[in-house]
Amino acid sequence: MTSPRIIDTSPRPRRILDTSKRPAQLSAHSVALAMGAQATGASMGPDTGPMALYQVRQAVQGMLASSGGRPALAGADDRVKIPRIEADWQQIERITAAVAEGATMRPSTGQMAAVLLHMAVQQFSAQQVRAAYQAELAAG
Repeated sequence: MTSPRIIDTSPRPRRILDTSKRPAQLSAHSVALAMGAQATGASMGPDTGPMALYQVRQAVQGMLASSGGRPALAGADDRVKIPRIEADWQQIERITAAVAEGATMRPSTGQMAAVLLHMAVQQFSAQQVRAAYQAELAAG
């Protein structure tokens, strides 16, 4: 047995109008509280968890400036040689690949390392560094 079909033969199809009441909109804060969300990233300090890839992508896009060839990092004056840990470098390569997806400018792994270092350093205020140094002197 086949299911019945309804065929509208009127000259113009009728519109369906939803007259139900709309629920009140929820604020992002109330949703975060209900789900137990926690803030992450640079605003929370150095020991609150990993930076979001979105924040890294935004920082890279903001710092990369095209000069006709490979985009250069704004504010990068010198190239310095620093020791690298192979496992960390591989992780930076994975982060670079993830950030490059859908980005307008694709950073090199070295540029990504510079941006990550910059973001990490920015999380520490001068006051925090002084307090840690003074605590180290007092303990030792």
